[in-house]
Amino acid sequence: MELRRLILSLGWVVFSIHFARPYSNSLGVNASSSAIKNSATYKNLPYSSEYSRSKLDLWAPNSRELSPLVVFFHSGGLTHGSRDSIPFKEIFLNLSSRGIAFASIGYPILGDLGEKYSAEEDSRNFIRNHTLKAINFLKSNSVKFKLDPTRLVLAGSSSGCIIAEYLALVKKVPARGVLCFDQPTRSKFILNYFKKPFPPIYFYTRAGPEDLTHHANNAREVFNKCLEAGGGCKIFGGPKNSLSKIPKGENFVLYSLSEILF
Repeated sequence: MELRRLILSLGWVVFSIHFARPYSNSLGVNASSSAIKNSATYKNLPYSSEYSRSKLDLWAPNSRELSPLVVFFHSGGLTHGSRDSIPFKEIFLNLSSRGIAFASIGYPILGDLGEKYSAEEDSRNFIRNHTLKAINFLKSNSVKFKLDPTRLVLAGSSSGCIIAEYLALVKKVPARGVLCFDQPTRSKFILNYFKKPFPPIYFYTRAGPEDLTHHANNAREVFNKCLEAGGGCKIFGGPKNSLSKIPKGENFVLYSLSEILF
């Protein structure tokens, strides 16, 4: 156990030295305020011509080397939402200054599909499958954007969290790891897909007990299934719930990426 802690500590030191940039602690741990002012390197990139929402924004490091990539899917229950809605937004948008590319993905919502599917769950799976086109677009343009597709991390909030899990567990997208924020109630179907191999999943829930849609028990249920299937998963929570806390002085995003990528 002590040896494992030492190895993790040394890994975090290397990560911090290589990618260190100033950030200050607050709720969610905000990065440098300048990061939020920086526009995306590539804005409104269409990855499919099928829907007007099928666009992405990409923040890419100014580097000659290929960069690891975090791909994020927004919340909204597949009925609304925007790729501008990102938890820990300043941290994510500052990743490019740490040598990590970040892409926020827009995708069609249920109202965009019209009469395409009669069953709601079929419509939801169509949207989840559609987001795979964003992954393929980034991979096919990896040389242009200087991305390393072998160091891919999937991430999402609420319904976007399910998209990230779906791509990793069902579509078997070869990701290094998954970051899931605020696991929602509509998650039980994903429990059937924990079959190896699958990447480690890191859960973070901000909600308190009054938020039944994102209650900590949702993340606990998926986390426990992950452990049962032999996966390397971890679970943390914010100050409003009783889940384990991130070590003092660290934040969920950088802590998780340091373990997944380095």
